[in-house]
Amino acid sequence: MVYSAPVAVFIGHRPELTKKVLEAIAKVSPQTLLIFSNGSASIQEEANCQKTREVIQEIHWDCEILTYLSDTYLEHHERIETALNWIFSQVEEAVILEEACYASPSFFAFCEELLRYYRQDERIAHINGIKGYQGSSVVEDGYYFSQYPHYLGWATWKRAWQHYDSELKQWPEVQTADLLKGVFDDPQEQEYWTRQLRAAFRGELKDGTLAWNLACWSQHGMAIAPSVDLIVALDQVPYPKFYPIFNEVAFELTKRTNLTQNHPNIILPNHIIDRQIFAQILASELSCSLEQELKQKREELEQIQIEKENQLLRDQINKVQTQLSQLNEQLQQREGIIKAMESSKFWKIRKRWINLKEEILESPLFLTQISAREQFKANAKVLETPSQSSVVSPLTGSTSVTLLERIPAQKLIDDWKLHTQIDISEELKGYPEICLYQCDQTQLKFFVPLDTVGSGNLYAQLDKFDWYYTDEKWEYALALQDLSDCQTALEVGSGFGFFIEKAKKSGINITGIELNEHAVKIAEGKQLPIKQLDLQDVAENYPESYDAVCSFQVLEHVSDPKNFIRWSVEALKPGGKLILGVPNAHSFLKHQYCLLDMPPHHMTQWSAATFKSLEKLFPIKLTKVKIEPLADYHVTGYLTSYRDYWSSVSPLGKFFFSEKAMSYYEKILNKGLKKWFPGQTLYVEFEKLN
Repeated sequence: MVYSAPVAVFIGHRPELTKKVLEAIAKVSPQTLLIFSNGSASIQEEANCQKTREVIQEIHWDCEILTYLSDTYLEHHERIETALNWIFSQVEEAVILEEACYASPSFFAFCEELLRYYRQDERIAHINGIKGYQGSSVVEDGYYFSQYPHYLGWATWKRAWQHYDSELKQWPEVQTADLLKGVFDDPQEQEYWTRQLRAAFRGELKDGTLAWNLACWSQHGMAIAPSVDLIVALDQVPYPKFYPIFNEVAFELTKRTNLTQNHPNIILPNHIIDRQIFAQILASELSCSLEQELKQKREELEQIQIEKENQLLRDQINKVQTQLSQLNEQLQQREGIIKAMESSKFWKIRKRWINLKEEILESPLFLTQISAREQFKANAKVLETPSQSSVVSPLTGSTSVTLLERIPAQKLIDDWKLHTQIDISEELKGYPEICLYQCDQTQLKFFVPLDTVGSGNLYAQLDKFDWYYTDEKWEYALALQDLSDCQTALEVGSGFGFFIEKAKKSGINITGIELNEHAVKIAEGKQLPIKQLDLQDVAENYPESYDAVCSFQVLEHVSDPKNFIRWSVEALKPGGKLILGVPNAHSFLKHQYCLLDMPPHHMTQWSAATFKSLEKLFPIKLTKVKIEPLADYHVTGYLTSYRDYWSSVSPLGKFFFSEKAMSYYEKILNKGLKKWFPGQTLYVEFEKLN
């Protein structure tokens, strides 16, 4: 049987989604197919936009294909107007599928029959693809009449669309005539839609659907809605939350439904269902509003806490600024370096055996050259130690902490500019120094001030470097093996989705969340299940939903690790696995002056002992600890870090780590001994207790 109604479909930059939409259309093989292709929103989307347009070439049935390929990206309200104006310049009526709409064959039959049956009936302006209300059918006939047009998948005529006006010029006349009183018998509905339309008329709301609603209502045009859902959304859509989401099993039930065998004798809107639809619209809006309000309140509380911490830190910083200035001058002098060395335990022990102070002062051969990390440690010892009453462990909240290092902020700023051409001045917020503390109870090392954690702008600049997001990590292979027996898994901080890709190929049912907007867009372009969501929202909305939660090289970036772990555990089912991969604080990194291992990039440093202590803080049990062997590309860094350390604390360091000795050590390590030395990454697995 030939399908005569023209079908129009919107496409964008997601080729796999477009293929699925076209698969549904192919089942009825319409004679006329109109394709509206939106432009790309960014340079990154251009390639996927072109791939999506190439999908058109795969259409295999005999039909007339009309295309509109936009050169620019159009927002949702612009896209509706531009597309429909073009469509009805070509045809008199059309079935319309927006980008994420998957339609059953029954939908096309439903629209084709009703487009024909009501073609000349001005009382009907719109044909819906969903029933519009939740729950089982309350309609005796195959369809009913409503004042509410629904979108995503729908149909209409050119005769109706000609009344559409994106600027809502007719609104003042409609408002003066109290036309909405004739549309809705509920005063609450009248008031709500009056507010919405007034806002759209003033340009405060950019919503093309409001303009189409007004076009229908001003002409006393009703919508037809089926008694069952004939379409579903394949992805998130800009419509209320009650739109049905794709479910293969449930959707099969609509494929053989014939809803137009009997046409209703009375053509009047079903106000009972319309009130239910209106209640759902209000509930959806209220839910979104509450989510936004809760998010705002959380941000306000966090800001208040940050301000309190900032003030305490500023008071402390003001007290030691004079000493810091004196320290910087002192450390530039040789005598200052000697004093810093004498403060270390190693030097005190060494001095008992041999008195080299005079030789150090006089002989360039034995003059120690203190490394950046050892200088930061010396800063914490030579200067008067500030009061630590305002510094608390981010894991325990205890003030039982020890100051380890004090790092001049200007040095970090200068070195970031030199090595990455990135200015981190705003990230460090004007603080003169960054301090590294250790929690006495858990051994966690953490940097303060806490609000120097990197912003989205920092990570947007970093992910331009090819080396920043890598598709291979040592811990990936371990995690894939540990996740093989899990039904559902969540990755926190998925980046570009490299691990998600590997997990999917291994048959693991996994989803990911990521806050970096640029990374999420790239992942979406690869059709990966990664959303821009906060871990707290996942824990609150989907508690005890996952068999495993994992994150790799993420925890160390977080200034609030306690809540990060708590939310991860809350999202786990009892007995579920929490898998974490972090830089190993006991590796060579502890001696290395690594910009990425300090604020604003890393905020914490983790060891196996720290992870073991988490058993006392959370309902979890540590079941696995693995340390990455020294990798090929870390051999040089490993040797350099220990050369700098021993050259700082021992006058014989230069001898044992001469250029010739370094070359010899490197050959030995590369021969195979490196596997016995700890590398960069620490991998742990916990089990959530019942």
